[in-house]
Amino acid sequence: MSNPLSPWTGAGRLLYRAGSALCVLGALLGSAGSYAQAAPAVQAQVQQQEPAAAAAAAQDLARFAKHHQKEHAAALPKGFPLALDGVADLARLRLGRGFAVYTVDPADLATGNELSAWAKPTGQWRFVVRAGSRPVGLVTVEQAGGQWRAVSYGAAALATEVDAAMRQHGNADRSNLRFIRIYQAQSDFLEVVSAADGRARLAPLVSARASLHMPQRDELIEQGDVLPSLRAAVAANLADFQP
Repeated sequence: MSNPLSPWTGAGRLLYRAGSALCVLGALLGSAGSYAQAAPAVQAQVQQQEPAAAAAAAQDLARFAKHHQKEHAAALPKGFPLALDGVADLARLRLGRGFAVYTVDPADLATGNELSAWAKPTGQWRFVVRAGSRPVGLVTVEQAGGQWRAVSYGAAALATEVDAAMRQHGNADRSNLRFIRIYQAQSDFLEVVSAADGRARLAPLVSARASLHMPQRDELIEQGDVLPSLRAAVAANLADFQP
């Protein structure tokens, strides 16, 4: 007599598949839960990097200004990485607030239902560069060989927008904010955790609006509202690099 629950009978196959699906779902939910539980600890650890990263950024900014004052005493060259009005602005450069850069792996983006649970630090910090009080660009620093070093200057439009968004949405120490860059979608977001309900929502920044064809608006958006567009953009960009 056959076993009605054998994996090769109709009922057995259904139960077998259901059990397999539950195992996979449990693994995914378990991973998401571990990410969510670890996120505050990870974020606290990342914030401990800020003093050393800021010191390196400030030191290199002073070197950068001195170098270009010497090299371009008459006028700044075309395509200068900071949005300065002229050479005189070099003497007015100072370092503003910084933020760590987070990202989400494409595989996690494909399975998760929100960016927050999957966002991981990249190891980069970016600091707003000001000429007086005006944002004129960003300096990016990374750690190599145990030392923080500046690796690039630029992104004037992003500096202006992210500085304004952080002022608008951040709490006193800006601990409710994270900068999330989805490299494969060429999209930047400011994640904002609400003090009212504890939920994380997104402010799409200039690159995200351009890449995902989103209108500029003042209100924050729910994470689920942007995921379909993000997934489509990631899939399209990854397909372009397939041999």
